[in-house]
Amino acid sequence: CRFHLEIQEEETKCTELLRTQTGKYKACTGVWDNITCWRPADIGETVTVPCPKVFSNFYSKPGNISKNCTSHGWSEMFPDFVDACGYS
Repeated sequence: CRFHLEIQEEETKCTELLRTQTGKYKACTGVWDNITCWRPADIGETVTVPCPKVFSNFYSKPGNISKNCTSHGWSEMFPDFVDACGYS
């Protein structure tokens, strides 16, 4: 139950953050992917965020995950979540 609540809180924060993102059009829109908030980006830009804190009880190391904004939209997340965050 707490896990679900923390996910909902992160989603709410993301929604508010993305709502305040104003300015010129970005090729990749900001998005909540049910785990992490990705801010808007331009083609060729890499967005890097810390491992989701909601999983902090399950992973052994602080790490970062990234996505690239491409002409086809967002890339898959890299590095692999398990490798980046030490999920066990």
